[in-house]
Amino acid sequence: AETHQRAALAYGAPSPSIAWTGNNLVSQARGYVGASARQIGVRSSLWCSAFVRKLTNASGVDDRAISWLNKPHVAAAIGTIAVMRHHVGVVTGFDASGNPIIISGNNAHRVREGAVPRSRVISFVSP
Repeated sequence: AETHQRAALAYGAPSPSIAWTGNNLVSQARGYVGASARQIGVRSSLWCSAFVRKLTNASGVDDRAISWLNKPHVAAAIGTIAVMRHHVGVVTGFDASGNPIIISGNNAHRVREGAVPRSRVISFVSP
């Protein structure tokens, strides 16, 4: 995580309310890094969406990552949700190439933080 924090850079200027919410969400998500689905109390298959839903108490989303596309689309920023075709996670920063660094569930059966190619991201949405 320390490497990602050093590599992370501000990307876009979220509104003050999103910035506060985002930083709080990132801190909360980091508390689960390394945990399994069982340890955080969600189902043990296809659980990336369930993990983000648990963090955000979001309604209107289900166990499919693409269900997050129903949320308001926003500019890429720390604390937003990165939606990919089959994965979803909380944006914690951006690497030097502009790829989002996300915390997500069901990443090698654990909650992990790492960069994903920007080209995989369909949209960034509000938590």
